[in-house]
Amino acid sequence: MFKAVYYHRTVRAAETMFDKILGSFSDELGISDKISSQEYLGLDDGYVWSKLRQLCKTEFKEKEKKKSQQLFNMLQKRELLKSCYEILRHETDPSGRIMENEKVVFAIIESIATEAGVDVEDVFIDSPALPTIPLGTFGDKTFDVKIFDEKNKKLLSLAKISPIGEALTRYMEVIRVYTLPKHREAVSLAATKVFKREFLSEKVSY
Repeated sequence: MFKAVYYHRTVRAAETMFDKILGSFSDELGISDKISSQEYLGLDDGYVWSKLRQLCKTEFKEKEKKKSQQLFNMLQKRELLKSCYEILRHETDPSGRIMENEKVVFAIIESIATEAGVDVEDVFIDSPALPTIPLGTFGDKTFDVKIFDEKNKKLLSLAKISPIGEALTRYMEVIRVYTLPKHREAVSLAATKVFKREFLSEKVSY
């Protein structure tokens, strides 16, 4: 249920597109680390959307901005990026989320784009940072749900007797690859090759 609600691929596709668009036009929208509370309150849905519609009619030389214009036009038509590859990982330690490393993400995107023969700007990797809340940890302490075995007169760990209980003791990490509808098949094949050919840990470079 958690994955179906918070990690739904359609919702994440739209969010990935909007995140890219806002990043490209942050200066034009007045989004910065130094934004005041009053300026922030002015960035309501109506203002941002109307401003983006104006920006999409403006001529830009930057490739990134042109790509974001294309993505915004797709959003207006309800045309979303397509999910073409997915990995679901359960980790006991959230600090091991390698997809939080921008160098790792960009290296994988480049590899997939090269393999698929598409522009690197047409490949997107989404790995939501929204954590699950596993039963196994609470701060620096651990705890578990205990089940009393009436027959053997002893307490058993829920994680030991139930696959669902065991899953709840881990953090869930979803990694999805998105692309434009026209590149879906090529990027799907490329992503499969890249993720199977190279262990993700080998791409980490600090």
